[in-house]
Amino acid sequence: MTSAPEVVRQCKSCPWKVATVPDRDIPNGYSVRLHESLRCSIRSGLDSLFGGPLRAMACHYSKPGKEFACAGWLHNQFGVGNNIGVRLAIATRKLPVPKVDGDQHESFEDTLPKKPKKTRRKTV
Repeated sequence: MTSAPEVVRQCKSCPWKVATVPDRDIPNGYSVRLHESLRCSIRSGLDSLFGGPLRAMACHYSKPGKEFACAGWLHNQFGVGNNIGVRLAIATRKLPVPKVDGDQHESFEDTLPKKPKKTRRKTV
C-alpha cells in the first residue's frame, strides 16, 4: 500500500488568492520586479513537457535553500493552467498536492498588483 501524497496548504497572503493585494499583503519586502520574473514558471499543455526544466513558483514563506512550491501556483498549473509536467509531478509524488483556501486567480497576470488606470483630462 502506498502512502498518501504530501499536501501543501496555501498561506493566507498567497498572491493566487483573489482577496490578496500583493504589494500590501505579502511580507518581507514585496517586489513587483521579482513577482513578474516568475512568469517563466507558467506553462501549459505540451509546452510544459518540452520547454526546458520544470520551474516552480516558491511560496514567499520559503527559506533560501529550503524552498517549497506555492500552493496557489500548484493549484493553477494543475488545473486551469493545464501544466502537464506539474500534473505528472503531482501524480508521481514529486510535487505535493495543493490545498487552497478561497477564490483563486485564473492567470498569472491577475496575481500582479493592479496598476492605476490613467485618466484623461478634458480640455476645454
